[in-house]
Amino acid sequence: MVETKEEGAGRHRKDSEPQDGTASSPNRTTLGAIRQEMVLIQSIVQPGISKANITDDQRELLGTTELYLHETRSIPFQVISSA
Repeated sequence: MVETKEEGAGRHRKDSEPQDGTASSPNRTTLGAIRQEMVLIQSIVQPGISKANITDDQRELLGTTELYLHETRSIPFQVISSA
C-alpha cells in the first residue's frame, strides 16, 4: 500500500493500487488462493510384452518414447506389461 499526500489539502490518502502496475480486482485474493497443479502421467498397457522376453527393438522404442515425453513436456512415462 502506498501512502501519498494530496497537494494543497494537507491530507493523506492510501492508494490501494499495486505498485507493479496491475489493476487491483475484488476477486484477486479469492482467485489467487485457488491454485491447483495438474500432474500428467502417460501410461500404456502392453500385455504382449513380457518383462523377461522384451526384445531390444521394443526396449529402444519404449525408451525413446519415454525420453521424448520427458524432454518435450516433462511427462513421466509408465509401461504396464506382463510379468
